[in-house]
Amino acid sequence: MADQTGRLLAEREREWLERLTTDPASFAAVELEVHEQTRRQADLYVAGLLAKASEQPETTPHVDKVIAEAEVPLRPVEKKTPPGDAASGGLGDHGDDALLCPSGTPRQGT
Repeated sequence: MADQTGRLLAEREREWLERLTTDPASFAAVELEVHEQTRRQADLYVAGLLAKASEQPETTPHVDKVIAEAEVPLRPVEKKTPPGDAASGGLGDHGDDALLCPSGTPRQGT
C-alpha cells in the first residue's frame, strides 16, 4: 500500500507542478487535491493494516470480547390485547372517552 501511495502521488506530481507553474494562484486548489489524495491513501493504508491485524491469532480474544459486548439481548415480542378485552380497560379508564365514545353514549360506571 505504501508503494501504491508513492506511485499515485508521483503520477499526479507532473500535473500539479504544471498547474502551479502556469497558474501560481492555483496553489490552494492543488494543495487541497494533494491533501485529499493522501487522506484517501492513508484511509486505505489503515484499512489494510486493520485487515492484516485481524488475521493475526493474537487479535482473536479482542475481537471476541468486542463482539460479546456489542450483543444485546432482544426483549420478547409484546402481544397487544385487542380493544374490548379485559386487559385493555374500559371506556373512560384512560381519560380518552371523549375521543372514543360517540356523542350520547354513556360513560361506563356513571
